[in-house]
Amino acid sequence: GREDQSVNEKVVIKRVDQQFRVTRVMMHAYHLYDEVEITKLRNYMMNHLTLMMASSSAYARLSKDPANMEAMDALWDELERFDERSMGKSVLLYAASTALSLALTLAMALSAALPPNRGDLTVAEFAENVNFYRGYFDCGERWSLDENGEWAENQYENVVYFGGGDGPAPFTYTVEEGTLRAVHWAYTETAETIYGTGDENARMAYLALAAAQKGTSLFNIRSVVKQIGSNSWAGDADYSAAWKNVEMRYDARIEGEYYYSEGFFLSVQDGQPITVTLTFDARLAE
Repeated sequence: GREDQSVNEKVVIKRVDQQFRVTRVMMHAYHLYDEVEITKLRNYMMNHLTLMMASSSAYARLSKDPANMEAMDALWDELERFDERSMGKSVLLYAASTALSLALTLAMALSAALPPNRGDLTVAEFAENVNFYRGYFDCGERWSLDENGEWAENQYENVVYFGGGDGPAPFTYTVEEGTLRAVHWAYTETAETIYGTGDENARMAYLALAAAQKGTSLFNIRSVVKQIGSNSWAGDADYSAAWKNVEMRYDARIEGEYYYSEGFFLSVQDGQPITVTLTFDARLAE
């Protein structure tokens, strides 16, 4: 759910005390096996109560708050005192609460990898997606894209930067009727030692565009993220990938003998510089 919706995970956890309160009201409404004679109705009510107990347990676990964990244990103890037979049935289904908790945890982790903007993107929305993924993958806080898609240096109190003042290599954009159609990036440098080509920004750009496409969900976002991993995309080799309506091409040209590791290039011949030229293009298919 959206941040302001009651079904949003953060909102539910914040209001878990209300979940406990409603579950407790349901619990005390009936002694199910003494007061409800119709079997189908009793089973329906029992299953509903079990679901409420499981949900309460799951959200208490997700909150990682000891007070909520204690409240959850107290809720189960209260059910046992109030209706031992209902407690017995619920205990048989308690494993479901653990499974639900694990499923919710996994869903939270995967949904956290989805970008803030989906569908057709403007440059500003693309920039927000890139910034989101730079934070998600801990690419550093010094630089971020502004609403025009240009790199801006972030200023923090009591923080002084040394070197790299020119910023990362810029993106260029192809826009049609306000919609971003393609993103381009290029980097070139000649030196004996080259630190940080910024190729991680090309990876974030591809992810920002690809993960925004319709059909991308928490059920398949891992497949998109896997495409930008170093096991798939080596920074010193040509690479191409596609996802939904997005096609991407990355070209690496290195002149001279070199050693490479995670964006770091080193000439293996003393006094002999190498030239690294990297280009990236990601675009919506026609």
